[in-house]
Amino acid sequence: MHRKCIYINKDNEEIHIEAVYEDSMPNGSNVGTVIGFHGAPGSNRDFKYIRETLDILEIRFIGINYPGFGITKSYENQKFTNEERQLFTNSLLDSLSIKGKIVFVAHSRGCENALISVIEKQENMNILGLVLIAPTGLRPHQAIRSKFGLVVLDTISNYLPTFARDALLIKTFEAFGLRVASGEIAHASLKTSMTLDLENLLPHIQKFNEISTKLVVFYGGKDQIIEKEIVTEYLSNFKDHATFNFDDDILDEHFQEITTAISEHKTLSVLVDQDGHYQNKSRANIIARSIQLIFK
Repeated sequence: MHRKCIYINKDNEEIHIEAVYEDSMPNGSNVGTVIGFHGAPGSNRDFKYIRETLDILEIRFIGINYPGFGITKSYENQKFTNEERQLFTNSLLDSLSIKGKIVFVAHSRGCENALISVIEKQENMNILGLVLIAPTGLRPHQAIRSKFGLVVLDTISNYLPTFARDALLIKTFEAFGLRVASGEIAHASLKTSMTLDLENLLPHIQKFNEISTKLVVFYGGKDQIIEKEIVTEYLSNFKDHATFNFDDDILDEHFQEITTAISEHKTLSVLVDQDGHYQNKSRANIIARSIQLIFK
């Protein structure tokens, strides 16, 4: 792990943070750099299996760790909004001064921030591609559909003793098949899930359609968090879009078709009907190979 002291300007106040991040090749790569945006819960370890293939391909990987998720510490009065996450992201990326070709890869909640970051950083970073895994869409998915329920859960947890709050939130996330390492991470994940921008992302998608950066999306038909219909609706807003739908296995001949589509189309998506929420693990090899194709 690497550490860098950065500051974000929030509410006209400088907040100094020791940002903890992963950097597989601090001296850079002749191929390019991948920057990972994790979900909620999540960390740089969300991309562990993707990174293993990237290492073989001699592609640099930098994994962001957002404050409050167990690695980079939270700060006083943190609200876990997209605005805060973007201030943190931009400050860290600016401090790293990454040269050469770049691809952003994101999982779940991190997909919003990765998309926003492409638009905000395109002028001073050579971002060739955006790879999204299980993106959150433009309307509430099943895990956050009851906004009232989330508010009630958040309110109740604020009045409970810490040990009781932690137990309640951990059990809630486990009910959706999400494992969290601590009550602190569960609390940060709840807050971050409540601040999704959803339909407010449309202007960013429209701006994305006007730039040359490519988009590749992977999602599963049996995702326990985000329904495939929500992702499909989300993807309909992107221009020049190619779609692939597989039942389970993606064979080599299928990947050759994906290879051709990456070269011929601006955006494409891969739906695997039998996959769940964690294709960052189950499809790590093909995701890493898709990233390599974008660099080429």
